[in-house]
Amino acid sequence: MIDDGLHFVTANLRTINAFYPQLKKNGFMVIEDIPERSRPMWELIHIQLAGIGVKSSLWEHPKKGMNFVIQKT
Repeated sequence: MIDDGLHFVTANLRTINAFYPQLKKNGFMVIEDIPERSRPMWELIHIQLAGIGVKSSLWEHPKKGMNFVIQKT
């Protein structure tokens, strides 16, 4: 599942909240085009998700910006 929506953390969190339960086991959700100014918030979200056992990572492509990936295990 790819979220290519409003590019605001609040909108992305609503997408995660609404659609994460519908992901199949080992499915992925990608939040793309994350602005650099949002990095601290996504780092915090990563820590919070890890605390409840959800795998996630924030990764950056040199030319295409940052993305946040969640895997349902």
